Amino acid sequence: SKAFKSLNKDFHKNINLTQLSGGVTNKIYLAHFENNQKYIIRECGNHTENFIDRNLELRIINELKPYDISRIILKQFEGGYIESYVEGRPLNLQDFKQENINKIIGRRLNELHSINILNDLPKNPTLWTKIDLWYEQCVRLYNNDENLKEMIDYIGQEIKIQKEKQKKIYSPIIFCHNDLTAANMIYQNENDIKFIDFEYASYNYRGFDIANLFCEHTGNHCKWKLFPTNREQRLFYEHYIKHSLIPIDINTLEKEVSFYIPISFLFWSIWGLLQNKHSDVDFYFLEYAKQRLIGYNKYKNI
Repeated sequence: SKAFKSLNKDFHKNINLTQLSGGVTNKIYLAHFENNQKYIIRECGNHTENFIDRNLELRIINELKPYDISRIILKQFEGGYIESYVEGRPLNLQDFKQENINKIIGRRLNELHSINILNDLPKNPTLWTKIDLWYEQCVRLYNNDENLKEMIDYIGQEIKIQKEKQKKIYSPIIFCHNDLTAANMIYQNENDIKFIDFEYASYNYRGFDIANLFCEHTGNHCKWKLFPTNREQRLFYEHYIKHSLIPIDINTLEKEVSFYIPISFLFWSIWGLLQNKHSDVDFYFLEYAKQRLIGYNKYKNI
């Protein structure tokens, strides 16, 4: 692989390279050296530049360094990165049911949302820009696919409806991760969790980032019974608010997050359709896209 060649060129040591599970956008490897040093190798997926700004991602990770919240990129090579290794284990879906873990996530997410970076760029939310861009690509890619025409048309109609609805919802624009899956959170100890993989990070709506976290409780297979109950959501808001530097009304937060829950499912449904055409990662992208659309319909009127 390109990753292995890059490592051999730079380090000239015996390396044990193991592909890790959990990467859906990219191929992720653990590089284990004979002196017990460990690094993460990330090979970017095919055509991911169509929906990820890699230069912006690099800049975000560099600007996050002082906050000790994520991995550090040590080297860029053609088609990927060599990153620092974060000790710990990725969360699993059952972890989301543990109150202590939700306490840590609430604290860490509030810290992330308080960070002020990319100060020379306009702090515009990227949600609808990305949805519009990805949807246009889907329309073009599936132009001759009669089997999916109805699904694509339906998504286009729902985008218009949700844009109109959003005019009545206020949610602060802050720095967001936008992809807090279980696999993107590393449990280090009973007091700390690190967030990783900031390739979708941007300024965005606070409600979307928290809603997306709740949607990810269901995992890639959309296990609806794992979606957080109203009580579990409320407890998370309390942990999140407790660490906020500015006052946040819990009922207001609940209202904005509830609005963005179906939007998160719609967002990743469109992403799944795009990946289905481009990605070389071994994953069921089309089925994922359909399941996410079921999630959208399930929660859009709640």
